[in-house]
Amino acid sequence: MEDESKRFGLNVYKTLGSSYALGCILAKHLNIDIVDIDLATVDSKLDKPLVFATATVGNHGIGVAWAAQKIEQKAVIFQKVPC
Repeated sequence: MEDESKRFGLNVYKTLGSSYALGCILAKHLNIDIVDIDLATVDSKLDKPLVFATATVGNHGIGVAWAAQKIEQKAVIFQKVPC
C-alpha cells in the first residue's frame, strides 16, 4: 500500500483514487478521454457544475471534496452521525 498521506498537503491517504474516479466520471459524462480532462475543458463543456456524492466517515470523503473543488465542481459527503 502506498502512503499518500502527504500528497497535496491533505494528510489523507485516498486523494489519488478519489481524483482519478472523478476524472473518469467527468470523461465519460463529457464523452472525452481521461487524458483530456482539465479545468478549461470541463469549464467549456459543462453548462453547470456536476454534483459528486459519497458516503464515508473519513479520508475518501475528504479526497472527493478536494478533487471536486479543484475542478470547480460540487461534492456532497454523507456521514453517519453518532446518536
